[in-house]
Amino acid sequence: MDGEGVSAEPENVDALQRRLLASLETGEGLSGRDLREGARVLFHPPLQPGRDETFLRHFVALVEKQHRRSALFGLIDAYIDRFSPDHAEISVLARELKALTAQWPWREDDVWRLRDKAFFDVDQVAGQIAKHVLHDDLAPNRTMEDAGLDTALRQKGGLALAAFVCACREVATKKGAVAGRMQSRLIDWARLDDSPLNYPAAWRDYAEALLAPWSQAEPSEAHKSLVIEAVFAYGGDPRFSTGRWNQASAEARSVLNSWLARASFEQFFAIVDRMDMAGRGDMWRDRKTFWSQYLDQVSKAWVVFGEDGAFIAKQISRQSGDASFLNFGLHDARSGRTKQHTALIMAIGELTVVEWSHNGSWNIWLTSDRTAPKFYEKNYRCYRIMNAPALGEHKGCGSHDQPGRWKGKIANIIRHFTGIGWR
Repeated sequence: MDGEGVSAEPENVDALQRRLLASLETGEGLSGRDLREGARVLFHPPLQPGRDETFLRHFVALVEKQHRRSALFGLIDAYIDRFSPDHAEISVLARELKALTAQWPWREDDVWRLRDKAFFDVDQVAGQIAKHVLHDDLAPNRTMEDAGLDTALRQKGGLALAAFVCACREVATKKGAVAGRMQSRLIDWARLDDSPLNYPAAWRDYAEALLAPWSQAEPSEAHKSLVIEAVFAYGGDPRFSTGRWNQASAEARSVLNSWLARASFEQFFAIVDRMDMAGRGDMWRDRKTFWSQYLDQVSKAWVVFGEDGAFIAKQISRQSGDASFLNFGLHDARSGRTKQHTALIMAIGELTVVEWSHNGSWNIWLTSDRTAPKFYEKNYRCYRIMNAPALGEHKGCGSHDQPGRWKGKIANIIRHFTGIGWR
């Protein structure tokens, strides 16, 4: 089919490319088959003849002279697949194709007869496609088809990648509801063939586009879930899989970590409240109100349940379909802790804080202390997240006695070591 890339057999590529290059030296023509197959391997190893600008112009001239339609589509495929505004040979090919398609004897029903000649403008085409995909009402694949990326292969080539990156960079500059609408389009585009990300090379830009717009704002819970699902699908959960997240910007990682920390914070109090057999809801509200004042400064958080809390978390996950409730650690219910006790581990500045539920104490370590609890582990020994050592003149742990006293003690420690004040 015209426009659908079909490569020559790998073992024939070297011989074919040598014949192509020889035609430049001898001045002889090429067979129709060599023109057709040669167009599709111009930039392939081992010889990559298309990188020689003189040969490239010679080859296009042969296609024009012999009016080889299949070879023309092969050249268009090569342009789309290898597209990069930074490659000089692609700029040369673009100029040659712009001139060639303008005077080609098209059939009446050829879409390329009416195609916008800006398609071969390497400085503009990617941005134009990005703009249309982000703002048109059609599905992303339909918009790309209309723009000239009208096959599955073309929608994954270098031009599609460049357009996707342009779109990501535009979205990354937006804020609020505008960002949300464009992000939904971008996610649909990224998943064209049900893969987590059609353009893995654009991962850094994709993560930036979905997360950076929310550095100073908060999306709806529904949109936040959509974004988290999208970035997890390719990048994984950064709490357990850091490889791809190392490529993302610090800002993108910070936004996601703050969302995950808030989710753990809410999970802690939601499940502790369900286990409040004594009806002490006022106690949980008081503690939640206190720690909420520091929530914007919490860079990481992790919940550690006993068996009862873990059971409730799994139950909520089944009922709600929210898999995030399954992200927690489990303690061994020893050292005076029961199956109902729950611990919330938080990172605030250079401090690691553990807030225990029920009659448990609060504990604060310097994160640099080798005894400080680690985040995101699946199993914990209770004694390792209790009895924090003294922090100089400050006690590292204490009970939740009179509200004014325990709050003041914790606030003084946090202010002393981080400069963060208690509002």
